[in-house]
Amino acid sequence: MREFLRRLKAAWIFTRYFPFVEIPDNYWTREDALSFSHFMVSDTGVKLRHMWRMAVHNSAQKAVCERTDSAYVCGVAFGIRSLLAETDSLLTISPDLGELDQTTTEKESQFRSVNK
Repeated sequence: MREFLRRLKAAWIFTRYFPFVEIPDNYWTREDALSFSHFMVSDTGVKLRHMWRMAVHNSAQKAVCERTDSAYVCGVAFGIRSLLAETDSLLTISPDLGELDQTTTEKESQFRSVNK
């Protein structure tokens, strides 16, 4: 029971600092991805990327070397790496729906089935 109360308190404190935010569908648009991509190739974006990579490296190194609380430190290292992967996924630029339909139609018109 004591462990349950300790975890409940930790969850309550966590929600004070990181409140739940509901994100609607199609919140991250193609324009957002393009703007973010342009920022990431700027000087500031490259510096930020290097700092993130150094944070991943340092957290992984600490997770390997630490003897006490190794499970916690490994979780932090994994969390930093997964956040970096999530940020990378935001750089994916999808084609416009109209552009996608046009490309699909063009490819289908060029395709000839051998079964017909």
